[in-house]
Amino acid sequence: MKADCVDFYAYLDKCRKLLSKRRLRKCLRFGGIIWRLAVNFLLIDEVLDDSPSPDALNCPQELGGRDDLIDDGVSKEELELLIGTFVVSAPDSNNAPVQYSYWPPHHIWEKSGYNMGLWTPDNEDWFVGRLGMYTDGGGQLLKVHEWISNVDGFKDSRLMMEGLESRAHNFIVS
Repeated sequence: MKADCVDFYAYLDKCRKLLSKRRLRKCLRFGGIIWRLAVNFLLIDEVLDDSPSPDALNCPQELGGRDDLIDDGVSKEELELLIGTFVVSAPDSNNAPVQYSYWPPHHIWEKSGYNMGLWTPDNEDWFVGRLGMYTDGGGQLLKVHEWISNVDGFKDSRLMMEGLESRAHNFIVS
C-alpha cells in the first residue's frame, strides 16, 4: 500500500498528541523502534524521571516481584497508533481486513537483525531513509508478515543476540 504525505502528516500529528500524555514517556524504556519514534516527539530533558505518572493507576502495568508495584502502561492500541497502523477493508466481503503500518511492530523489531541492544548508526540510516520516503509522499506501508522480512537485517547479528540472550538467561537462572 503506497503512502501519501497527507496521511503521513496526519499520522505524525496523532503521534504528537499521543505522546503528550505523561505516562506515554514509558515508550522511551521500550528501546528499538518504539524508543526511536518516541524520541521524535519528546523533549528528552523534560521527560527523564523515574516515577510513574499520576495516570499510572488508570492504565497500569503491574510489576511482579517481592512487592506489588505499578508503573505506567502502554496499551496495544497506543503502540499500534505509534507505529502508524492502518486497517484497510478488503475489496470483497469474503476477505478479512488487512493491517498495514509505517513502522514495524515492536515484537517484530525485537526479533530482527537490527536489534543489537542499542540504536546503531545502521538503524538510524534505515529510519531516516524510511522517514524521508514518507515525508516525500512515497514509500510503502507494509503488512506485518512483510515487516518480518523487511527488518530481518543482519542474520549473523540476530543469531549472535539470540545466543547472548540465551547465555545471559542461563547465567541468571543458574
